[in-house]
Amino acid sequence: MSNLGKIEEELDELRNEISKKEEKVSAEISSLQKQSKFFTYIAWGLVILGTVLGFIYFFFTKEDPIKWNEIGDFIGGVTASFWSLAGLLFVFIAFLGQKQQLAQQRLEISFNQYELKATRFELEGQKGQMEEQNKNL
Repeated sequence: MSNLGKIEEELDELRNEISKKEEKVSAEISSLQKQSKFFTYIAWGLVILGTVLGFIYFFFTKEDPIKWNEIGDFIGGVTASFWSLAGLLFVFIAFLGQKQQLAQQRLEISFNQYELKATRFELEGQKGQMEEQNKNL
């Protein structure tokens, strides 16, 4: 029975570890979600800003057909820069999402370790019962 007592203690320790990890991971995920939201708003703001600037410049110069090349230069130089920065932020947001998934997977691995130890504990008990049944038979 002492072996089973040790296993129960191990399970309790592991359960406490998992609850601490779960709190830590949930705080990390919450922080990453806030960062993702913040950068998403900035990125969409840049997309909208670039579009608005492009339209404003277009409407101020559309009456003069000679300046059409200037519209292309402006859109390529200014508007595309905002969109490129927004694209970079969207890639960064994707990396933050992957970081969230990795944190969640670390927690799931801890749960799997606990489940494996609990299964071993259960099998140990079944082994003892089976030995007792064999003796009785």
